[in-house]
Amino acid sequence: MRLWAHYLHMVDTLETAWQFGIGIRPKAGDDATQAVRQDVDPYRAENIDTLIEHWLPLTFALNSLNRSMGHEHAYPFVISPRVTEKLGFVHRVVREAS
Repeated sequence: MRLWAHYLHMVDTLETAWQFGIGIRPKAGDDATQAVRQDVDPYRAENIDTLIEHWLPLTFALNSLNRSMGHEHAYPFVISPRVTEKLGFVHRVVREAS
């Protein structure tokens, strides 16, 4: 059950970022490839890798904002390869049902 809740939190947060046109451009040297624009509708993403690719930078930024405000991490989790696999299963089930 928790995996489904985690998946739904991810998709809902990504959708909100997408709707607001939020993008992440970390200042990490001169590498312009670090930019991640939330330009994907998470409900239409073909695979979990696309969601993870957008999710991780967004959570890094969210956690940094929370820390700068003196709060705990909003997203204190690490997504292991096994969890990614399980989230991929949930994503396939959701896509096949729609």
